[in-house]
Amino acid sequence: KAKASNLLGTFRHNNKPLEPALRHFMLQLMSETRSNVICGMAALNLNFVTSLLVAISTLFIFLVQYDITFDALN
Repeated sequence: KAKASNLLGTFRHNNKPLEPALRHFMLQLMSETRSNVICGMAALNLNFVTSLLVAISTLFIFLVQYDITFDALN
């Protein structure tokens, strides 16, 4: 986001009607703090989702290893 703002800030153009639109877009880039929303009802905490996926994948790997070891012992 910051790189795009810097790039647009240094960009020179000859189209005067385009200038307000570019300025508005740059302001949106600099001030935009969007949050992810689920179905328009609840904010989505990406840290929680990431932690949940890590925990589930770790449990899945553990269970697969346990099953392989159990089959090898029988």
